[in-house]
Amino acid sequence: YYHPFKALGAASEKDLDFMLLVGDLIYADADPVVANTIAGYADRYWLNWNESNFSTLGMSTPLFMMWDDHEIYNDYYPGMPVPNGTTDRYSAARAAYDIYAGSHNPDTDGVLYYSFSAPGADFFVLDTRSYRSPSNSIDNAGKTMLGVVQREALLDFLEQSGAAFKFIVSS
Repeated sequence: YYHPFKALGAASEKDLDFMLLVGDLIYADADPVVANTIAGYADRYWLNWNESNFSTLGMSTPLFMMWDDHEIYNDYYPGMPVPNGTTDRYSAARAAYDIYAGSHNPDTDGVLYYSFSAPGADFFVLDTRSYRSPSNSIDNAGKTMLGVVQREALLDFLEQSGAAFKFIVSS
């Protein structure tokens, strides 16, 4: 589950304005599976953040981050049963994410989706895990990856942004 981030080392040598890290920042579900505790998840983040290429990039370049399934468990959706019999992996995973990754992002009043601007462009970074319907749900208007509130925030962002370029960032 540990591999040096050679590409991030090369990126740190560039004069980048920022970098988006769009999910799978850790593999909590890789062997060995992370203990379902804040410390268990935080240990996996620490391994990645402490890797030399990753830490060098983080010191030289502003990072914007989002999470995806592997920060929690493969193909995660709320209420998902996982092999160790628990369905609440979200709380511990979210707390560790907030400690390590969330602090790089704009303040979001408790949600993980957010927006930010760069010259000529606005970005909306999605959270496609916290409000996601189960993958086996019937495909109809009620099935969602964003939930009602995030979807409305996205539509407001698109309507209000005056930037020449608008990016919707998804894992």
